[in-house]
This record gives sequence, structure tokens and C-alpha cells, in this order.
Amino acid sequence: MQKLKKTVVCVDVGFGETKALSPDKNPVRFPSVIGPAVEYRLGSIAPRIEQDGRVRVWKDGVLLDRLVGHDAVTQTADGWATLSRDRSAEDMLLLHGAAFYKLGVEGRVVLVSGTPVSHYPAKESAERVEWQRNLEGSWRVNDADIIVENAVPLPQPAGTAYYQGLTTSGAFREPLVFRGKVGIIDIGQFTTDCIVLDQSVYVEQRAFTVEAGVSNIRRAIAVHLSKVARWDGPQYELEQPLREGFVTVAGHRFDLTEVIEQARNDTGMRLQSRLTTEWRNIIGLDLVYLSGGGAYYFEDIIKQLYPDLVVVKEPEMANVRGYLAFANFNAQLLGV
Repeated sequence: MQKLKKTVVCVDVGFGETKALSPDKNPVRFPSVIGPAVEYRLGSIAPRIEQDGRVRVWKDGVLLDRLVGHDAVTQTADGWATLSRDRSAEDMLLLHGAAFYKLGVEGRVVLVSGTPVSHYPAKESAERVEWQRNLEGSWRVNDADIIVENAVPLPQPAGTAYYQGLTTSGAFREPLVFRGKVGIIDIGQFTTDCIVLDQSVYVEQRAFTVEAGVSNIRRAIAVHLSKVARWDGPQYELEQPLREGFVTVAGHRFDLTEVIEQARNDTGMRLQSRLTTEWRNIIGLDLVYLSGGGAYYFEDIIKQLYPDLVVVKEPEMANVRGYLAFANFNAQLLGV
């Protein structure tokens, strides 16, 4: 009897957003936010719609029933702040379960998952054994049965190296990524992870996290609007104003250009300072890559330190696309 084919699933779990992809499926992305399972707050005349964000995960005899992603933000009062920053086992199950559900995955799975640098489980450590035990095994996610046969953790920014160094199919594209010394700066919503790979080996002593990212700019906008417009809304509503540079509150338009630029410079200088401190003694960085959604806002500031900085294409998706290239490169080892 022929065995069912394994499906590769790649998940990038960030503090701000989770991205996931699998071959032959459209990538998905959603806020890394978890809230209590509630019915949609719709009036009696509203049509019934599917709760796409409601995720039910059965694993190891435990049922988790939550709203995950955008619905957790918009449908619950406490959803925005629900996700714990310590990456609890329950949070990881729910975020990966939501990724499986939104991708439409079922059957046998090989999972490649990026974790924040501060929570990357070192090889042969008790933390890695526990991480794998939590994610491997039999799942039921809503109506789909899934068996995660192998779960492979990667330090989150390493996906950028694989994205640049390999094609999607796993063939070599830029050999220097694997022969040289590469620095990766991954600016996310809440944190910036920085790592060094020396001949593709993760150098743990050179890895660090800065508690700064795009959310610093959003927070500055929120403070400004609270003063000039008495605005006291959730920060997720500031995504579009951040991109456009203005916002309309109660019929009044407010220019945010100066606020954004000041917050961008303050945050960028903080990143510069930490990079200068942590990487000042590194000899011979052959390549420095910038990835993450924050690349759009801080490219020019980081380039002041590294003039030859390479900003990767679609920087917010670079890591998860790199995990797929990694899986294809290691297909025989992973059994796919």
C-alpha cells in the first residue's frame, strides 16, 4: 500500500504577525493575536457568515477553542493584548493550528517553523525536545486530521538567508550565502532580530533581539492623536494612517508626517546603536541582509551603518519563503 505523501508546511511566527505557506497553496498571513471564542457581534439583520478566525485544536487530549488572527482583534475587547510575549506552548499550538486551517492542510505534514531569536531552542537541548513534543504528533484542527511527523525549528531570520541563497526548489542561487559570513537584520512589528551565519552555521553569540520595531511608530501616532484629537482607539487601526501619512478623526484630517519621521528616526537610531555595540568586533561580514515588514521604514537608517545592505524582495515574506527553500534543499533528510 502506497504511503500518503507528506506536505511541507512553513510557518513564520512573529510577535506581530504569523505567515504561512505550503506548496501549491496561496500564502496566508494574520495577526499573532488570540482571543476568547465568541460569536460575531452582528445585528439581527446581518447575514450569517463563517467565522474564519475561530480555531479549534485538539491535541494530546486537550481542546483549545479560540479566535485567532484578525477576528481576535476586531471581535474581542482584549484580543489585541491576549497573545503572551513568552511564546507559551498553547499560543504556539493555536498559531500553528490557525496556519494549518487557513492553508487548508490535512494529512501527513513536515513542519518548518521559525521562532524569535530569544526563543530559539538550541540543538540537543531540553527546550528543543519540549518544542518538538508540543508540535509533533496527531492534531485535529476544526474538521481536518493532521499528523505532524517532523517539526524543525529555525531561528526566524535564517529564512532570509535561504530565500536569498536558494531557489524555491532548493537549488543554489547565491553560493556566498553559504560560503561566507552573513548578517541578517529582521525588523518586525514589535522586535528586531539580528543573527550571523558563518558558512551557514548559526553563531549564537552574535544573535540578539532589540525590543523595537514598526509598533514604535504606531505607538507615537497613538500618543499624538490622543493629544490632538482625544483619540483612544486600538493601535491596529493605525496601519493605514502609518502607510499614508495622515488620518481623519471625527471629520478632521491630521497630517502625521512629522510624527512618523521623528518616531522612525528615534527607533532607527536605537537599532543603529545596538548593532554598533553587538557587531562592532565582527571581521569580514560578506553580506548584510535586511528583511521583515520594518524594512520599508528603516532601510535608509540601517544603510548608514552598512552601505552595501541588501534589502530582500518582499521583505515581510522572505523568512517563510526561505523556510520552503530550506525544506526543498533538505528534502531527502526531511523525508519529503
